[in-house]
Amino acid sequence: MTPSALDTEPACPAPDETSAHPAPDANLTLRVERRPFSSIPRETWDALAASNPWATPFSAWAFHRAWWDAYGMNAHEETLVVVPADAPSDADPVAILPLMHRHEVEPSDDATTTTMRHAEGAHLTSVPGSATAIFFGASYHADYATLLADPATLPAVCTALATHIANRDAAEWDALDLRRLRCGDPVADRLEEALGPFEIAQGWTLNVER
Repeated sequence: MTPSALDTEPACPAPDETSAHPAPDANLTLRVERRPFSSIPRETWDALAASNPWATPFSAWAFHRAWWDAYGMNAHEETLVVVPADAPSDADPVAILPLMHRHEVEPSDDATTTTMRHAEGAHLTSVPGSATAIFFGASYHADYATLLADPATLPAVCTALATHIANRDAAEWDALDLRRLRCGDPVADRLEEALGPFEIAQGWTLNVER
């Protein structure tokens, strides 16, 4: 490869027209609950990960367990599950949203701090150094992340997530930074569609950046 080719970002893969794309369930109404990672059975977690064809080994329960054991002191767990709106509080989830939150510099981890925005590289929306950001859980030191859900439920799952975030206390977070999505993962489009209506109503800035 020539130097110029190395500097050129490859295009996202085109959709696979030969594969079946399940029709979204338009009648599905969901709600989000926060549950500790340790309370979610491994079998439930891995079954939902397996239902998303864009999931990778980084979405597996074992990777998340190992990540939190190794790096849990540097982040705050925020694992969310999605259940039918009329389901009891202990209902089995139809989706898992593996999230975490942290400051750019935590008072207790200056030696291992992670920078949200590097000084070099692609131009991205700036994030203040004091920001509290919500990320995909176990996303540092991992290549890919995604939502654990059947593709047919993604529109409803992302709408439930957007509603949950909008109803959160604004003092609890400054940025929703869902990096680590694979190029072409339909979760990115579904999230953009779900978060878009809240942009003006909530005074958010919604950017999709690579």
